[in-house]
Amino acid sequence: MFSMPVLEQAISDAISGALPDVPIQTYPRRATRLNVPCVLVLCDSFEPMDIDGTERLLLKSKWLAYCVVADHTPNADTTARILAISVGKAVDDIEGKASQGYSKASLVGIFEDSFNPDLDGFLVWKVEFDIPIKIGENVWDGTGIIPTQVLVAFGDDIGVVENYEPTI
Repeated sequence: MFSMPVLEQAISDAISGALPDVPIQTYPRRATRLNVPCVLVLCDSFEPMDIDGTERLLLKSKWLAYCVVADHTPNADTTARILAISVGKAVDDIEGKASQGYSKASLVGIFEDSFNPDLDGFLVWKVEFDIPIKIGENVWDGTGIIPTQVLVAFGDDIGVVENYEPTI
């Protein structure tokens, strides 16, 4: 069963595993003081995905990881890019856990975020990634026949296989 806190912890653990000396904050509140470099992670949105016949709600969760470096840091531009690339690699390596209701993460892109009023005075790079999630119980137990072709018949002899035609 899907749990948002479990997914958030998996993301945080993946980034922390790759960057053990960099503080990670999930859903950061507006702060007047940041320990930099740091990574700020938040879920940005959810988009519906195609149904899979299991009666679950399938969503693509869209995530942002802001890689923040003080602009007065020596080699700040390079440091910010290296941090962003490292975070991108870490989130791209997040494997799905079917038992937890989420699938493998996919990296969307790594971009400089030059306009972020909350982080004015810092160099910020943004890592965008998606993680498909499945909400609800799976009603498919894995048994039975999966229909692959829908057939219809026109006439009085319903049930006679020879009278059926493909619908498409």
